[in-house]
Amino acid sequence: MALMQILTEPNKILRQKSLAVEKVDDDLRILMDSMLETMYAAPGIGLAAIQVGVPKRVIVLDIASKEAPRNPMCFVNPEIIKKSDSLSNPPCITKTDILIPTSVSNWGGYGLVAGLSKLSGEKLLPSSQEDEKLIKNFVDAGAVDGITASQVYKVDSFDLDVNNSIINRLHQVI
Repeated sequence: MALMQILTEPNKILRQKSLAVEKVDDDLRILMDSMLETMYAAPGIGLAAIQVGVPKRVIVLDIASKEAPRNPMCFVNPEIIKKSDSLSNPPCITKTDILIPTSVSNWGGYGLVAGLSKLSGEKLLPSSQEDEKLIKNFVDAGAVDGITASQVYKVDSFDLDVNNSIINRLHQVI
């Protein structure tokens, strides 16, 4: 396994349509192992094959806390089975040295986690109180709002109550 380069906008490869995987073989397993290694080194909690320049429908995730043992998950040919009209912001890819919560990344990520929660029957989505505490800790540590670059308790200029309402609505779905 080897670390892979994570592509960022405006790389045109990121706009390519990923192809369905026909079979899971050793080459695909090596790809997923390399993606996991790259994701952990980034650091991150998820990585799609297209983000490393491979237009295949493959995603790797690990949403375990830093204190918990790693819990890698690999998804081949995942499908969006329902799209919400109220969560319409497009996803973004941001390369950073630290995790920065933003409305786009958080809401899209939380939508994915909510779907995984529903499928697995396990509570994977943080509560709005847990998320608010994380945001406040990040801001107190020096993080800034993604739109205004101000050190305020907001996520991309949205007040925490808006962020909390999205998380609460996702909990209602699961």
